[in-house]
Amino acid sequence: MLRRGLVDLRDCNLYTKRVLVTSPPQYAGKLGSLLLEMGAHTLCAPTIDIGPLRRPEAIERLDHHIHRLVGEDDGCGDGSEKQRTTYSHVLFSSKNGIRATLARIDLVLPEGVNRLRRRQEEGTIVCYALGADADYATEVWGLHCERPTEASTQGLVREMTRRGEAKGARALVPVPWVGGGLVEPMVVPKFLAALENAGVVSTRVDVYETTARPAATSPAGDLLRRGLVDAVVFSSTAESQGLASACGGKEQLVACIDRFGITLAAHGPYTATGCSEYLGRSVTVVGKEFSSFHGVVKSLEDHYGSKN
Repeated sequence: MLRRGLVDLRDCNLYTKRVLVTSPPQYAGKLGSLLLEMGAHTLCAPTIDIGPLRRPEAIERLDHHIHRLVGEDDGCGDGSEKQRTTYSHVLFSSKNGIRATLARIDLVLPEGVNRLRRRQEEGTIVCYALGADADYATEVWGLHCERPTEASTQGLVREMTRRGEAKGARALVPVPWVGGGLVEPMVVPKFLAALENAGVVSTRVDVYETTARPAATSPAGDLLRRGLVDAVVFSSTAESQGLASACGGKEQLVACIDRFGITLAAHGPYTATGCSEYLGRSVTVVGKEFSSFHGVVKSLEDHYGSKN
């Protein structure tokens, strides 16, 4: 029972470590399973919820930009599509953004995502996605996405600049609406600012919602207060806010971190910076290969190895 292939889990540095995963259900399963493979006791307690847009004005705006993205039939009655798209690029910053955008395209447009694929084939639209999200776009939706060398929003801007695509580009940027007790982290505003500085004319459009999960529905606060957590892994800055809500406030969360010496880990450096700034505590473990969750799990394994 303690063997993973030919590896004895008791030799893993994460063996029996109690690791709290605060990711929403869409991500918690993957991250949690990787930690389990390394012998950790994985405690999945999502602190944020991700769901569809609910505000009518936001849905109307999204549909408007979807039509601008793929262009409209020219009215000749033969189904041809001669009108040019308003955009040259679509810049996805998350798998949820890909899923929400493409599902909405399929819902509101005849032929749906096929029309966006044709724009790609014509060379009038280029799509970008980060790390393994690009594989998801291709495998699930049949949509090819370029990927930056560094799987981050800032890496995406640098990649567009390196390729000579940034200056004069017209980019649609699908992002989450953040509310329900959360304050929008700086990742998206910094992304948009970097695009502007690189010469990209970008249009932000909300495609899904991120909200804090009600404290009563998350066991995270109770687990922390009882000292049952050795480490917390954040996959987004919003999760640190959601965890504070689950604990009854940021002061209560920080008190638990200090009292029990809880290790804080983050999927990548931008998430680490955001969580550190919000909590006022160092995120000491940061995934170095953050195109997938393997990076942060390896960093956490190395962290505990260095303490042995």
